Amino acid sequence: MILACTSVGAQALAVTGRVLDMQGKPVAGSSVHLLLNADDVAWTETGAQGEYRFDGLIPGSYLLRAESPDLAAATRGFTVAEGQPSVPT
Repeated sequence: MILACTSVGAQALAVTGRVLDMQGKPVAGSSVHLLLNADDVAWTETGAQGEYRFDGLIPGSYLLRAESPDLAAATRGFTVAEGQPSVPT
């Protein structure tokens, strides 16, 4: 499974992205967890096109973890800082 973080908005303090399979197809119904300092602070389920969004982030270093029953879990890290663009790692 591929966890694509397509946008991290430091100004809006939000993250959006898509969960894709190894062929690049969207994975609907995946659980996406948002972790801050190893604490699971929020989760959502992906939409029909594998999309997810988390709003109201505070500055810090995050991990996104996507899980689906049929695919291996994927994790991606990123940092949010007010007034600075963020790049997923």
